[in-house]
Amino acid sequence: YLNYSFRLMHFPLGVFAVALGTVALTKASEQVARNDMEGLAGTFLEAFNLNMLLIIPSAVFFVFLADDFVGLAYRYGKFSQLDTDNTARALIHYSYGLIGFAGVRVIVPVYYALTDSKLPMKISILVVAVNIALYWPLVKLMDFAGLAAATSIAGLLNAGLLLWFLPSRGVPVPFARLAVDFCKITAAAIVAFVFVSTWRFDIWPGGHGLAGRLVNLTGLLVAAGILYGLLCYLGRVKELRVLIDRVLG
Repeated sequence: YLNYSFRLMHFPLGVFAVALGTVALTKASEQVARNDMEGLAGTFLEAFNLNMLLIIPSAVFFVFLADDFVGLAYRYGKFSQLDTDNTARALIHYSYGLIGFAGVRVIVPVYYALTDSKLPMKISILVVAVNIALYWPLVKLMDFAGLAAATSIAGLLNAGLLLWFLPSRGVPVPFARLAVDFCKITAAAIVAFVFVSTWRFDIWPGGHGLAGRLVNLTGLLVAAGILYGLLCYLGRVKELRVLIDRVLG
């Protein structure tokens, strides 16, 4: 269950976070070479918010539509409904960790651009220790899903510590702006997926095969995506325009 859900969780991480982290490292390195710390802060802010704009709705999707997604991906042959339910349960507890894992992918390149690999390593060692310490109580409390929860909590801690210490390396991080944007994006994603999962519909009624499940899940995603984009627009999330320009450009 953990293995199957971990693979699904890595899909948005690989598609969005890794790509944005790679781009951020190149631009950040150029700005560090020019000693442009204000520009570096701007690059980081844009990359981080773009990352969250894509990753947070992915995490919320895993929470509200985990069973549908796992069923579409795996429920064939000997993969039973019980297997689907348990894999979805693990995926839900990996979902909030996805935000931390994605954040690390954008924050760490800034440290590398500053030629500082020691602090991220020290934080990683601390996070691994915390992760291991959480295994026993969370497994006792949540069974196998506790392993996913411990990993997710450690991932969030890793991103939080890296972000917290970034100003000590000379990067002026606008924490207030990050917090406001994070709350706007999270609220928009939750409202969109609560709406879709509560008043769900099937484009292909009775479509239980691969094609039917794919069409129905895609319909829910499109509806949630449109509502999410509208809410972000109304909430004046600036990175929405940046994302649209990059997609269209």
